[in-house]
Amino acid sequence: MTGPVPEHIRARLHKRFPHSPLWAPAPAPAPAPWELIRAVLAQGRKDGLDDLQLAGGVYAALVSHGLLSEGRA
Repeated sequence: MTGPVPEHIRARLHKRFPHSPLWAPAPAPAPAPWELIRAVLAQGRKDGLDDLQLAGGVYAALVSHGLLSEGRA
C-alpha cells in the first residue's frame, strides 16, 4: 500500500501516539498567493489605505506566509 494514510487510520494512530508528528492531523493547505493578495487588498481598501500602504501590506503578508524572502522585492 502506497500513498497517504487515510484520515480514519491517521486519527486512530494519532490517538495511540499523540506525541508523534508522523500521525498528527494533516495541516490545512496554505492559501494560494493570489487569494492572499486579494484578501489583503480587500481589507486594506475597506480600511481606507492608500496605494503605498496597500503595497506594504501585501509585501508583509507574502513574507509572513513564506511566499517571499525578506529583503527588497
